[in-house]
Amino acid sequence: MKPVYFLLVLFCLHHTLFAQQPELILTEQQLESLGQSEEINTEDDATVQELDMYKKHPLNLNTAGKTELSQLGLLTDLQTDQLLAYRSRFGHFISQYELQAVPSFDLMTIQKIIPYVTTALPKDEPSGFRNRFSNGDHLF
Repeated sequence: MKPVYFLLVLFCLHHTLFAQQPELILTEQQLESLGQSEEINTEDDATVQELDMYKKHPLNLNTAGKTELSQLGLLTDLQTDQLLAYRSRFGHFISQYELQAVPSFDLMTIQKIIPYVTTALPKDEPSGFRNRFSNGDHLF
């Protein structure tokens, strides 16, 4: 009976560890592309930390201004201006797939910014102790 429990636990651990792997691969690919970029200094990890922050707390495209979009660092000035013009002309974005209709946005650009942006309305979360304890970043 003990070998059955051991195999069951081993099977569950295997899937838990496997479920964590794709996010790491995506992050490694993004770091490699950042390192190959000529305009980003790889010695300074501030850009990587900002992208990690945007991954945890995505930038809302329906409320973001020009400065917030330029701080993201993944869009050119032309793309930022056209995104804001599209939003002012057609209203709020309903889905991230609507980015395909924005002029000067190609598939590569959309795939690059999707992990860091959202089109959803922000949730009102209570800031009680229980929420802070369970949903906090746990960083010092």
